[in-house]
Amino acid sequence: MTEVRRFQAGSLRVATWNIHNGRGADGRRNLHRIAAVIEQLQADLIGLQEVGCDREGASDVALLARRNGYAWHAVPTCGLGQADSRGNALLTDSTEQLTTQLGLLFASSG
Repeated sequence: MTEVRRFQAGSLRVATWNIHNGRGADGRRNLHRIAAVIEQLQADLIGLQEVGCDREGASDVALLARRNGYAWHAVPTCGLGQADSRGNALLTDSTEQLTTQLGLLFASSG
């Protein structure tokens, strides 16, 4: 298991990225290429959108987190229960566990 990174005192570097289910501008799915870019960011907290995720850890977000020494928390937003579940995720170098999940879906008023 990779050691989790630690926050550097006095700074917080944050990044966000829609990884389009692992596909680059060339249309090819390549998680190792995405992991290399994440490593270059050297961010303390990274928000990922359209990332393959599930609650069991056998997912794209788990691979990206392990490869770069991050803890992670993900929430599937589409394809729930399917092999291609995608959602939003946080990668963090903090060992604090992220436990609160809030749904942001609102009923239409019409």
